[in-house]
Amino acid sequence: MKNYLFASLSLVTPFVLSNAFAANTTTFTAAQQEKIGEIAAQYIINHPEVLIQAGQKLQQQQMKAQEKQQITAVLHAKKQLLSDPKTPTVGPSNAKVAVVEFFDYQCVFCSKVAPAIEKIMKDNPKVKFVFKDFPIFGQRWPTSTYAAEVGLVAYKQGGAKMYMNYHNGIYATGKDEGKLTNKDVDMVAKKAGVDLTKDKTLLSAGKTPPPSIQANFQLAGEALGLRGTPALVIMPTSGANEKNVTVFAGYPANPQGGTAAAVTAIQQAIDKASQ
Repeated sequence: MKNYLFASLSLVTPFVLSNAFAANTTTFTAAQQEKIGEIAAQYIINHPEVLIQAGQKLQQQQMKAQEKQQITAVLHAKKQLLSDPKTPTVGPSNAKVAVVEFFDYQCVFCSKVAPAIEKIMKDNPKVKFVFKDFPIFGQRWPTSTYAAEVGLVAYKQGGAKMYMNYHNGIYATGKDEGKLTNKDVDMVAKKAGVDLTKDKTLLSAGKTPPPSIQANFQLAGEALGLRGTPALVIMPTSGANEKNVTVFAGYPANPQGGTAAAVTAIQQAIDKASQ
């Protein structure tokens, strides 16, 4: 809170002191303007909560502006988001609503949101779900990239069913933040029916991501401005606009609310996209 207050002071105080009466400078003498400034400064000292409120409002405005920029970017990148044949996709091809997830298998909050995605998928069989591998931890933990590559192999070999068995199986290990190993990935893949002796061109043991994953980095990081995982884009497959598209740049709800809160937030976004 102390750091936040200092940040608020630095951002808001100059504005309050310098501009509060700018519109009426012609109606006050220099001495009067100085006195008014002193009164305003003393009021802020006596009521520091004003700065906190102003800082919070500024933060909200910045978040709204960022969200608007991301939604605009989503509208421009619709084809990349929804129509890439190499991206694992689950659900009807004629779905009216799509949920696109950018994720990393080593991401702890991706692991936390996974049960919510599972429930949402069961509750919304007419919605299309698109899984965009975004292994941002790949340099620190190469298994992030390797797990993403094996997921692409699973989708290529067995379609949506094999992919989901693999995808959910990885999160079912409960291992993240560097604890997931290549051996864990291989065990889950084998259980899901993936033949790792085939499609070796898609596997680099986590060293060099295949073009499809590199494209996801360009899409998420450069086009959409996403800086972390998980990230969810929920939108209608046709007629998308600023009012019916939702972008969750992070966990979709307060993490303290658990799976139920995430499910509620995602479902509300789906309902909005359905209108």
